[in-house]
Amino acid sequence: MIILVGGEKGGTGKSMVSCNLAAYLAHKGRDVMLVDADPQATSTKWVNRRNKQHPDLPKINSTQKTGDVFETVRDLAGRYDEVIIDAGGRDSEELRTALVTSHKVITPLFPAQDNIETMERMIGLVKQAKALNRSLEAFVLMNRVSTNPQVRTVFDAVKFLEEQQDVFTVLGRNKINDYKAFQDANAEGLSVIEATHGKAKAQIQMLCDLLYAPVKTKEEEAAVHG
Repeated sequence: MIILVGGEKGGTGKSMVSCNLAAYLAHKGRDVMLVDADPQATSTKWVNRRNKQHPDLPKINSTQKTGDVFETVRDLAGRYDEVIIDAGGRDSEELRTALVTSHKVITPLFPAQDNIETMERMIGLVKQAKALNRSLEAFVLMNRVSTNPQVRTVFDAVKFLEEQQDVFTVLGRNKINDYKAFQDANAEGLSVIEATHGKAKAQIQMLCDLLYAPVKTKEEEAAVHG
């Protein structure tokens, strides 16, 4: 499967989501390629830290590609079990060409007013992409959500998303809180599923199970098929 993590707004946690998805799949024994399509190379730097500091962890492959990513991603999808694309936070050639080749797109939404407003443009991009890629499924993930349940913009974001259900599917009741554990794990080249913060780990596990339904290890698949 090819999953794109992308959107119009920077600072919403796209790289964090991409890296944690990749680690989840690697622990399931999947051969994962993480395509860093953001010139800031946040995902690439994380993979480099991981490989240097934790060589015994399940391997995650990574490559950087900017500009038109269509042919590169199609080629990689034929050679790896799973491809995850981390696209930068802007309307770009990387984002547009990745939308056309992906099976699913996840747009992390940080519930602040300016982030909610930029979703209008992302809706337009997804609609254009679906005209060419009819199998594309689009999801919104509430990310970096305050742990204070009374923050007003969270309610505003939920209301807005309820009006966009013809384009985006909200990933169940799942949300990712703005736990410090995500920053700490990233600095160490880890995913929160490899760290000790139970709440952050549970939220990523729930997200992955929703997206991958859930992925079985290769040993589990072998047992199913005898």
